[in-house]
Amino acid sequence: MHSQGKDVRLRIRLSTDLKERLKTWAERNDTSVSAYVRQALQEKINDEILSDIDRKL
Repeated sequence: MHSQGKDVRLRIRLSTDLKERLKTWAERNDTSVSAYVRQALQEKINDEILSDIDRKL
């Protein structure tokens, strides 16, 4: 689901180790850290929504 309008920037704190692992993974998979994090967040949000729906059924 895409919102209408301008994208916003989100800043998060990561350990140096996690940042380096993300950077290495992104390079190996020909993508950016930002793209990977966006996808991971979207998948997590979708999973949480589905779990919430299942609990309410």
